[in-house]
Amino acid sequence: MILKIADFGELTRHYYKYKEGLDKIEEEKNKILGIIQPIKTEINSIITQSSSGLIVNNQTKENLSIRFEEQKKELLKIDNEFKLKVREMSSNLNEVCYNDLEKIITEWSIENNIDMVIGKMEVVYNKPELEITDKILDILKDKNFYIDFKN
Repeated sequence: MILKIADFGELTRHYYKYKEGLDKIEEEKNKILGIIQPIKTEINSIITQSSSGLIVNNQTKENLSIRFEEQKKELLKIDNEFKLKVREMSSNLNEVCYNDLEKIITEWSIENNIDMVIGKMEVVYNKPELEITDKILDILKDKNFYIDFKN
């Protein structure tokens, strides 16, 4: 049996679709930040007004308190929706990347008469000659699927 090992984390980081997916998640984050910034500004304004001691009218205090609670609830709602969307986007991104890389590795394995390729995370020790990550990275480069990964 011919066994090889691939570092899926390393392959994924250099796969162009992963970078594109991360960029889309970042765009979504920036969009949400644009939506919540005015809400945060209003909340801070309410806090400032309430703590300044200048408001003496009970109705105004009550209105500010109600508005504060409404805005706080809106922020929580937006935050929960955003977290759900990011989890979905991340899950879909991981699935797409894994499926694409799995196809590339399978093709390479068939061409090279390899019986099994396992992920490096499951491996405690392996001989360096079993490692195929660099070979798969070369295939990504050949297919123009490779992108440099910068931390």
